Amino acid sequence: MKLERDPRLVDGKGLFASVVEYGRRIAQVVNPFDDSIAALNAAIGTPRAGAASITATLDGPAFSAYLASAQTGVTAGAYVQAVFGSEEFDTGSCYSTSNGRFQPTVAGYYQINASITAICSGGAFTNVQLALYKNGSAFKRLDVSLASNSTTWQASGCALIALNGSSDYVDARCFTGGGTGVSFDGDAGATKSHFSGHLARRA
Repeated sequence: MKLERDPRLVDGKGLFASVVEYGRRIAQVVNPFDDSIAALNAAIGTPRAGAASITATLDGPAFSAYLASAQTGVTAGAYVQAVFGSEEFDTGSCYSTSNGRFQPTVAGYYQINASITAICSGGAFTNVQLALYKNGSAFKRLDVSLASNSTTWQASGCALIALNGSSDYVDARCFTGGGTGVSFDGDAGATKSHFSGHLARRA
């Protein structure tokens, strides 16, 4: 096979000029692309007025807590708070294992998740209800289940909640009907009763 020289390259002094011209034409294609990338980066790096940067949101508070053992003495027929006494993580130290409250120090909208497994030693559940409370008042009812005369029932749900970053707090509570000797079940693997949340967007 015979290899032929690029006709744009000429001998002698013209060879250098041809190479320069060839490079100039490539630059005409590449430079606009580089300019477009730079413009895109600049746009992404400049948040709209009043908005926090993406990095700041990703650095917001996040936690995950759970019951490592059963919470006993739960009153049937009332919404009872679950106090999740063990943590998997708590990036902003905003969750309290002593009172079961998540009280973030950054204002914004938080994705809050809860799951509680209720068990009873006497009778059987007729219904189990799960709710999120904000500042001590019912805020979002997450799960209302007819428990079909079961002695074990897990209720789960999630909600997006606005918290002011100072006085606002949220906790999870569960209502049980029909059973006696009620407890919220727990385990070391954090699978039965757990509570978590993270900052989805700053205010």
